[in-house]
Amino acid sequence: MADLKTIKVLFVEDENLLRSLFSELFAVDEEYKYQILGAMDLKSGLENLKKEKPDVVVLDLILPYDKSVASSKEDLSEKMGLSFLKEVKSDPATSKIPVIVFSNLSDIETKRLAHEAGAYNYLVKASTMPGQFTEIIKDAFKSAHQ
Repeated sequence: MADLKTIKVLFVEDENLLRSLFSELFAVDEEYKYQILGAMDLKSGLENLKKEKPDVVVLDLILPYDKSVASSKEDLSEKMGLSFLKEVKSDPATSKIPVIVFSNLSDIETKRLAHEAGAYNYLVKASTMPGQFTEIIKDAFKSAHQ
C-alpha cells in the first residue's frame, strides 16, 4: 500500500465520546491517515492551534473557554465558539486553516453567523452521516492545499 497523506485535525469538542467515535471512523479511511488533536475547551483549542498548526479544525460552538475553571451556564453559548472562529480567521498565521463547525445548533441565524465568521462548512451533529463528515474534512484539506 502506498504511503497515505496525513491530515492533522484539531477536534475542539468537549464530548469525549464524540472525539473517540470520530477517531475510530478516521482509522478506517483508506485514502488518508489522520492525526487527531483534541481540545476540551476553547483555551486549549487556541493553544493547540498555534502550537500544532493543524490542517483542519473541527469546532463545536458551545464549549467552555477553560474547562479547568468551574464554568457557569452563561459561559456555554454559541458566542464563545463564534469568537474562537473569528480569532482563527483574523490571525494571519491561522486564517488559511479551514474550520468546520460541528454543532447541535441548527438554526439559520447561527449558521449564517458562522459562515460570515469564515467557517468552511457547517454540520449539524444530529443530521451528519459519518461518511459525509470524512468527505468534508478531506475536501477542506484539499482546498487548503491547492
